[in-house]
Amino acid sequence: MIGLQPFLSFLSMYLTCCSARSSPSSKMARLSATASIMIAMIFLVMCAPSSSFAQTLYADSITTLDGTNVRTQVNFGQVVVHPVTGYVYVADQAQHVIRSISPLGDMDILVGSPGSGSKVEGTGTDARLFQPRGMALNSVGNIIYWSDFGSCTIRFVFLSNATTNSLYAGTCTGFTPYRPQGMTINPTYTSLYVTLGSNTLNTFALPSFVRTVKSTGSESSFFGATWLLYGGNPHLLLSTGSGCQIRLYNIADESITTLAGRNGIQGTTDGTGTNALFNRPYDIAVDPLSGDYFVADTNNYEVRRVTSTGVVTTVAGTGLNTPPSTSLINAVPALTTTFPTLYTLAFAPGGYLVVVDSDIKVLYTTAPRVPASFSVTGVTETSISLAWDEGIYIHAVTDNYTLTYASMTGQSFSIAPFTLDHTTTYTLTGLYPGFNYSNIVLYLTNKVGTVSISLGQTVRTLGNTPTPEAPVILSGTVTDFTISVTWNVPVSLALPITSYTLYVGMGASSTVTPPGGFSQGVDVNGNAIAFLVLPTSTTSYTVTGLTPMTPYRFFVAASNIMAMGALSSEYAFATIGRIKLHAGKATLGAIDGVGTNAAFTSNSGMMVVDSLASPSAYVVDAGNNRIRKVAADATVSFFVGSGAVGSANGAGTSATLDTPTGIVINSANTFLYFIQPMCVRRVEIATAIVSLHAGLCTASGSGGGALLTARFTSLTDITINPATGDMYVIDAGIKAIRLITTSAVSTLASSSANVAPYVDGAVGVATFLALRSIQFHAYYGLVFNDGPALREFDLTNNIILTVSGKQGTTGYLDGPGTNSSFSGILASTNYRASSPTPLVLVADSPSGLVRVIAPSTTPSTTPYISSTIAGMYQRPSVVFDVTRSYYTNAASFIWTGFGGYLTPTTALTSDNNGFIYVMNSALFVMYGTAPTPPIVSQISASGSRITIGWTPSCPTGAITSYTLSVNADVGGPYSSVTSQLITSSSMAWVTLPGNTNLNIKMWASNEYGNSSVTSFLASTAAPGVPYAPVLTLTVSSIAPVSFAVTWTAP
Repeated sequence: MIGLQPFLSFLSMYLTCCSARSSPSSKMARLSATASIMIAMIFLVMCAPSSSFAQTLYADSITTLDGTNVRTQVNFGQVVVHPVTGYVYVADQAQHVIRSISPLGDMDILVGSPGSGSKVEGTGTDARLFQPRGMALNSVGNIIYWSDFGSCTIRFVFLSNATTNSLYAGTCTGFTPYRPQGMTINPTYTSLYVTLGSNTLNTFALPSFVRTVKSTGSESSFFGATWLLYGGNPHLLLSTGSGCQIRLYNIADESITTLAGRNGIQGTTDGTGTNALFNRPYDIAVDPLSGDYFVADTNNYEVRRVTSTGVVTTVAGTGLNTPPSTSLINAVPALTTTFPTLYTLAFAPGGYLVVVDSDIKVLYTTAPRVPASFSVTGVTETSISLAWDEGIYIHAVTDNYTLTYASMTGQSFSIAPFTLDHTTTYTLTGLYPGFNYSNIVLYLTNKVGTVSISLGQTVRTLGNTPTPEAPVILSGTVTDFTISVTWNVPVSLALPITSYTLYVGMGASSTVTPPGGFSQGVDVNGNAIAFLVLPTSTTSYTVTGLTPMTPYRFFVAASNIMAMGALSSEYAFATIGRIKLHAGKATLGAIDGVGTNAAFTSNSGMMVVDSLASPSAYVVDAGNNRIRKVAADATVSFFVGSGAVGSANGAGTSATLDTPTGIVINSANTFLYFIQPMCVRRVEIATAIVSLHAGLCTASGSGGGALLTARFTSLTDITINPATGDMYVIDAGIKAIRLITTSAVSTLASSSANVAPYVDGAVGVATFLALRSIQFHAYYGLVFNDGPALREFDLTNNIILTVSGKQGTTGYLDGPGTNSSFSGILASTNYRASSPTPLVLVADSPSGLVRVIAPSTTPSTTPYISSTIAGMYQRPSVVFDVTRSYYTNAASFIWTGFGGYLTPTTALTSDNNGFIYVMNSALFVMYGTAPTPPIVSQISASGSRITIGWTPSCPTGAITSYTLSVNADVGGPYSSVTSQLITSSSMAWVTLPGNTNLNIKMWASNEYGNSSVTSFLASTAAPGVPYAPVLTLTVSSIAPVSFAVTWTAP
């Protein structure tokens, strides 16, 4: 046969690459995309003729390298395919070369040089060929034989070194019929058969090269030839061209018989034997699967099938030589396809038929074959590379491919059908790192059907399994006991979110009591935290059961089925409490009195609260040069200071003060210590005697040493370690933090630099800029402000760090560490210092806010958390009604009083029960808990009347009412209960039957509930004894010798 396996490959190569070269050693370029498709899709299974489909592999769309149209260059020789390597070798008789094409589509010249033909032996492109035509392959010895039509020579080349030689050199006399044409070889590679156009067969015994010439009759010339077993005997199947016959040549007895067709009779009739007619059958090939023979019936423009018994049927073609309406056809019925110029056909290994005319077409009747293998060739974090073995050129039977796979989430994916250009590889991209992918299946489809092959293994991409991005907390809404948090849905997720985890903490190193439904855990820094797992449908949650006026830190994270994603940024929210005016009013002054009858100045200094059962606040009324005492029942009195400017010692109001600011109290509640610019003074609480404690009030300096010889320049605040009595002061004039022990003064840290920004670090390295307030904290050392930032002095390690806010940036943002901002810190104090969650309060003065800070034992890794618990940024005009309380976030501490006078927050402190005192032009009390019980101080009975007196154990501003419950033994032991609600007095009278035993209970109440109960017993006097008359007398009708007196009857 004219070997159309190599022929087709040659055509694709030829159409793309054949051209003259300037250098014999130059390489052919890689196949173009179209030629690659052509080569890649060469072979299809040929089965039942009634269901054949035709498909174009090549149409006239490729030109040679010199730009010449291919169709003017058509002059094909034979093609062979190496069954082991898959290389295609093409006899290009137009360019006088033999070309090689790799399975990947790379094309080179094996031997010969494009140009004019000649015969020169040599190696590679040094050799010269003259119209190579027929070819045969010894795949064992890797030798290609070819008929050099132009030189009438049988030649061969070793594939190992591309060296040519001549097997037989004939004499080129006469015309073409005497020249060698087709060529075939027997399966044992011992005999080479060459047809000549003059009815002659040349047989060469290999490897001896002994030539035998046999004439096979004079009916016609031979064109195609192929070796086969017929009836168990070796035969050559010959096509006779103009003889219009298919003939069998018995190699053993040299007999020749006609299998089908009639000599010289042209026609297109199907039938058996001589009843069938052909019209110039040009080429013939044997189907290795069915054993049938396929004939290129050139002038009938049809492909014909011939069985071993001579039955002829037409399997493709219309019998017309008109070109199709389009040069490209795709899987149309073969019998409706035209073959305008039918040349050759061939079967490649595997039984795939190729038909060549002016275009190249394939015929197939089955679904694609299942690839021999399917495997993974490479894995990255985001891709899996796959490869499969379809054999040689199986693409010809495959219209498209589809890949399906499943991820570890159970999701199934499908790659849209795709085609391949001479490759059998595909890379799945856009995958996720650390994922398992399974059920990877490859589907091959054509118009007949679909086949598939499964990878049969799970493949894991490299890297770590991706987790959801961190959600963003969008907002928080607070009440006394709840905080509602809303967050977004993270985007760009590798896996669907399966849950959210909400974390709630009360500050670093805290032991959190989990809210309802939450579990106890720890965060990445080992701090106690509560958490709750929520469904994916939830992007907001209300945490209940919280403590009023308490800061909480919130995180949220999304999870997929593999792992939890990153935590959101930390957000801080504080529950709110209540605020009530305790003492003072909008009108400024220096007036003692109870509640709103008292008045303070606008530039009040700090204040402190003692820890007695009925606590009193001591307020530095700097504008009045006094220290004022505010009792729990809101009674305001001058404690020390006459109001005159001076530094004279003395008792109570006989002493003089000069611009006092900071104040502290010792743990025994026996002494107050307050500062003036250049000295520290002491007040004995029992006697109100003022004395000098350290420094000299009239002399400035920076020296340390003994208490009274040390000097200060400009003191702004003072704090005390209640356990040791050591005091720490801010000496702003020298930018220093100084220590005052019971006997001496020393400087702990100072900064001479006055250049921003300040520097954190060890003592001696750290610098200060604008020191103002300071607070000792048993857990965290010293917490002080430096301008709008809060800093920590670690007394153990002598390190100074910024822990909240940032220098040079003012504002009122809550949050962790330097994400927060302050407008200007004027005062700070401990809050719940003895609780497991100690906090720091800050008076953010210009903004009128009270901020609560949750400190950290490791501020370098876990930031302080700032939250606002009182005040409003908008600063509304609010006139406080002294009879009622307000939510802390519903009023501003830049308080607008009756006269519209604005005063910033100047001082704040808290007592041991968690009540907060805030000072501006008046004293407010903030609370988020029920009141403490009243302290009964008087019980007296007179007849049937009981008089009860008490003092509050918390600020009266935090109490809305008292309840007095009397249980008498009238009619039985304590069977009669009488209750009364008392709103404003600290004294009550109860009238009951005489001579009665009483069980009296009393408690205080506010919006958060009742205090614990104070109980006591009493008895009324014997009945019938009247009470003394009320001593309120009214005198009237006064005359020179008389007047009238009236009184109230008891």
